[in-house]
Amino acid sequence: MLLLIALGNQWQRYILAYVNAVDVTKYDSKFAIGKEYAPDWKDTYGVLSGLAFTGPFAILGVFAGIVSDNVNRKLIVVICGCAWSACTLVSGIFDSFTLFIIMRCLLGLFEAFMNPTAYSLIADYYPPNMRTRAASVFNLAIYFGGAMSSLSSIIIYQFGWRAGY
Repeated sequence: MLLLIALGNQWQRYILAYVNAVDVTKYDSKFAIGKEYAPDWKDTYGVLSGLAFTGPFAILGVFAGIVSDNVNRKLIVVICGCAWSACTLVSGIFDSFTLFIIMRCLLGLFEAFMNPTAYSLIADYYPPNMRTRAASVFNLAIYFGGAMSSLSSIIIYQFGWRAGY
């Protein structure tokens, strides 16, 4: 179950890179986020994938470990999973760059709780001689989530990057 949740986590984390990779000279703005929001997308992309996401993710990752030691871990995974999915949904529905930046910050915040909580659950449910195998299976989500983001470019080409188009 953690693997499936982490797949969604990684997919939503990396999808921005594949939306950015769309060749904006070949497609109209419904296929390229940068063309819609800013003429110089490279600067915008740096803010969205760097500071807006990574800042909260890195800072809160430390606190997420503390919280996962003191709060029901399953509840953390469920609440944060729903919250980061809602952030991704809101990012595609509303037409506000400011809101988009806020949603990326919140995505980083909620996704920061996944790894500390998941590794703690793995330690709870698996004996010491099976923990490395369980952690390895969990880590497959990093690569498969990235692959799913890459494959999402097919959907982006077909329907656009926004849910509202």
